[in-house]
Amino acid sequence: MGYQAITVMDLKKLIAEKELIIVDVRDALSFEQSHIKNAVHLHDGNLDFFLNETKRDRPVVVYCFHGHSSRNAANYLNEQGFAEVFSLEGGYADWESS
Repeated sequence: MGYQAITVMDLKKLIAEKELIIVDVRDALSFEQSHIKNAVHLHDGNLDFFLNETKRDRPVVVYCFHGHSSRNAANYLNEQGFAEVFSLEGGYADWESS
């Protein structure tokens, strides 16, 4: 596993301390309705652009609905050379209820 699982509390601390790339891998409608501030909606249509244009030395946090799909996405980003990758446990559901 090339990523770390973090909680909402961990993410809030990281947001306060570091310049993060926050990646939302939910569907387009869910992203449009609500998302974590400054999150990038990552999907098949913009994945190549993201990989080509994003610096790999910045920490990346990936989230989905409940924290399951984000694990695969976080692992994939780590395999693509992103050095510091996190997956949000509990996903957006936990974020929204915090």
